[in-house]
Amino acid sequence: MIYHVFFFYNSDSLVRLNDGKSDAHGRVEVYNDRTGWGTICNVGWSNADAVVFCRQLGFADGQTHP
Repeated sequence: MIYHVFFFYNSDSLVRLNDGKSDAHGRVEVYNDRTGWGTICNVGWSNADAVVFCRQLGFADGQTHP
C-alpha cells in the first residue's frame, strides 16, 4: 500500500512523502505546476533537512535513510 502525506506551505507549492511503508516514511517530492511531481535529490540532504521537512508535515522529528 502506498501512503501520501501532503503539506501546503504556500498557495503555489505542495510537498509530500510518497511510496513509503507508512504515512511517516517515503520519498520527498515537490509539485511543480509546470512539470508535476519531482523527487528531491538526496545529495546534500542531511538529517537537519529531514527534521525541518518532517516538522513541516507535523511530525516531531525526522531522519534520512539510504
